[in-house]
Amino acid sequence: MESKKKRGISRSWIAVILIIALLAVYQIPLPYYYSQPGEAVALADMIEVTEGYGEEGQFYLTTVRQRRANLPCICGHK
Repeated sequence: MESKKKRGISRSWIAVILIIALLAVYQIPLPYYYSQPGEAVALADMIEVTEGYGEEGQFYLTTVRQRRANLPCICGHK
């Protein structure tokens, strides 16, 4: 009985240490950045032109998200 308790406790400690190690690796910053596409918003909702030319089409404001890379981010992308 006691060996099962010791085994259960040691497995619990291994799981805790593994989780702490994974969180620590995730926090290590690298000198790289990565970009992700953002959303595209129609400018017609934000801008109104008076006395302009009657052209057809739409303009969109696009965004790009840039973040600092870390080890899981680099390893997950190919």
